[in-house]
Amino acid sequence: MLEKLSKIPGIGTASFKKNVEKGKLMTTRAWETGILFDHFTTNSWIYESLQVEELMKEMKPEEITEFYIDPKVIDWSNTVQSYVHGIQKFCLK
Repeated sequence: MLEKLSKIPGIGTASFKKNVEKGKLMTTRAWETGILFDHFTTNSWIYESLQVEELMKEMKPEEITEFYIDPKVIDWSNTVQSYVHGIQKFCLK
């Protein structure tokens, strides 16, 4: 609709036409971004750590110190922040 308005003499100034084009581009980018992340935003994710826990039971104390992999101590707040930062930096260029 705005594209049609931008073609009307007197209403369709150069800056109005430019803003219409910017709006179309923003809408396209928003749509493409939504499609890109649809899989991650519409699904639930459950992580199991049973194999890691079993492995830790078999490890020697010095191995646990060297290869600390306890999933119970993951800082999820920090992990999610890093994930979002990575999306912004590498996917939403």
